Order: sequence, then C-alpha cells, then structure tokens
Amino acid sequence: MLSFNLAPVFKARSIDNPYTFLVKAGIARHTAHRILSRGARVFRLDHVELICRVLICEPNDILVYTPAASHPLPDDHPLHNLRHPALLQT
Repeated sequence: MLSFNLAPVFKARSIDNPYTFLVKAGIARHTAHRILSRGARVFRLDHVELICRVLICEPNDILVYTPAASHPLPDDHPLHNLRHPALLQT
C-alpha cells in the first residue's frame, strides 16, 4: 500500500506546523488532516503535484510503500525502493 510520508521532508525544510503549511498551500483542512494522519486511502494527483511543488521535492520523497502479506511482490520489484527505512530490516 502506498501512503504519504511527509515528516522527513517537513523536518528537512524546518516546517514546524505541517497542517497549517498544507492548508496555506491550498489543500482542504480535512484532506490535510487525512494526509498527515496517514488516513488518506485515495490520492489526487493534483495534491501530490501541489505538495511536491511547494516542498520542492519529487513524489518518491513523499510516498512510502508498505508491503501487504496478501499481495507479495518479487524482491526486485521497483516498489521496494519506496519502502520506509524502518521496514527495510524485515
């Protein structure tokens, strides 16, 4: 499953209030909350683009892949490049 992982980028950019930052960038309050709480199950590409534009990053910097036991992938699948660093030991 893909999800947003914005914390490292916010930290690198010294953004202390990510919620306010996203809302000021043009993302609706409820959407900003879902994105930050990792509750977003559907991504709008315009949101991904907006976030990348204002954070000066690329989608690979803000998305993380969490493997699902029900949908295993080969070890050499490109999605594994998006795994969260904490999951790389598993």
